[in-house]
Amino acid sequence: MWESGLQFSDTHPIVYSACYSHAHYPTAGQHEYERVFTLDWGAGTISADLFDLAGDGARLETFRPGGHRIISSAVPGHQATEPGWLEFQGRWGQYEKLFDTVCFSGIRLYPYTEIGSGPSGPAMKAAWDDGDCSQVW
Repeated sequence: MWESGLQFSDTHPIVYSACYSHAHYPTAGQHEYERVFTLDWGAGTISADLFDLAGDGARLETFRPGGHRIISSAVPGHQATEPGWLEFQGRWGQYEKLFDTVCFSGIRLYPYTEIGSGPSGPAMKAAWDDGDCSQVW
């Protein structure tokens, strides 16, 4: 049977968030997620990997009373107070690199794409209007 490595506190999973990322992992530490290039160079190989760093931080225990707040609801009779930031129409998050060329000693190794704005916010997703959550991810 496959073991996920997920740890539990009572019946609640312990999940580690990555620094400067939306990623989350079952363990703390370095988590590689993509090899951007590999190049045979003389007697060896050069490669570059992208990774996230995850570690202990403040505990967020949303299962406890008062540990969460409903900010939007389509349930009849349930009124939720939406915070002002939820209606922000601009882009959320950091700018992303969409194109560039990575060179090493004058040799072009890896083409990458140009700089573009970050992801759109929840108010700009169609799922908030029609309930289709597949568009959120």
